[in-house]
Amino acid sequence: TSYDVSKFILRYVTPGCWAFVRAVISAFLLCLFFGHLFLKLKVQRRDVLFIFFLGSIGVFVNQLSFF
Repeated sequence: TSYDVSKFILRYVTPGCWAFVRAVISAFLLCLFFGHLFLKLKVQRRDVLFIFFLGSIGVFVNQLSFF
């Protein structure tokens, strides 16, 4: 189960680091899954990086708020 996996991983990794890894993996999977929907949008490269940066910070702060 996911509980057993989490307990095993948390022996070696801090909870904050584990939350960050989970957020990065889920963001990557969501980008793969929904990426084709957003290819039609015309967004500048610097805006994409800025949105990614802000989204990463938001998810990380959200996960940290549970501790």
